[in-house]
Amino acid sequence: MVPFRTTALIAIATAIAIGTALAEAPKTRLAQYDGGAKPEPPKVAPQPAPAPPPAAAAPAIPDPETISIVQAELARVGCSVSAPTGQWTPADSQAVELFNQYGSWRFDPSQPSPGLLAALRRHEYRVCPLSCQPGFEAQGNTCVAIEQPPAAQPRGRANRREPVRHAAPTRQERRAMERERRRAEQRSENRRAARAERPSRAERPARGAGRPAGTDARGCRFVPRATAGGFTGDTIEVCN
Repeated sequence: MVPFRTTALIAIATAIAIGTALAEAPKTRLAQYDGGAKPEPPKVAPQPAPAPPPAAAAPAIPDPETISIVQAELARVGCSVSAPTGQWTPADSQAVELFNQYGSWRFDPSQPSPGLLAALRRHEYRVCPLSCQPGFEAQGNTCVAIEQPPAAQPRGRANRREPVRHAAPTRQERRAMERERRRAEQRSENRRAARAERPSRAERPARGAGRPAGTDARGCRFVPRATAGGFTGDTIEVCN
């Protein structure tokens, strides 16, 4: 028969062995799961660098003839006042901006384009309003100068009109003036002589004196009309 003390020692030793086995078990399972070494990560082949995007093609520059046509159309619709030159200028860009504003378009004003030319040709009449310089006003499609009222002149000696000084007459002009003076004097002398030869009022005969009885100032009178059957009672005017 085993003594009680020996049995207790055996039980204690068994418990210690079981505890040690339980403590070592997770490490053993972890080592078995890892296979004793960590797996290497998969190798990834390097990717080539992406190619840069293709550069945008530069817009084609219109030829001078096309530019001149666009400039002429801008002037026709009233958005430009410059003559066609064949070269695109800042004034032309400003004209396109006005065309976009008043025509409700969105064209690039930096340079002309076929679409801009087509839009300009669609308009038959003026698009941009007429803009006149100071001192002018719009009348139809032209600018007319504004008539200013004459300024009132202040009264005073300084504003008196100077007498007009004529040049001295030439020798021929003096001769012509002398002949005209003599003719005027001769006509006056003739009129005075004619008035002197006229009879005075007292010497003039009375009105109707010297005319036959029954006649007027013309020397005419009315006489009875005679026919083959005698007098009819009618009268006729007879003038001597």
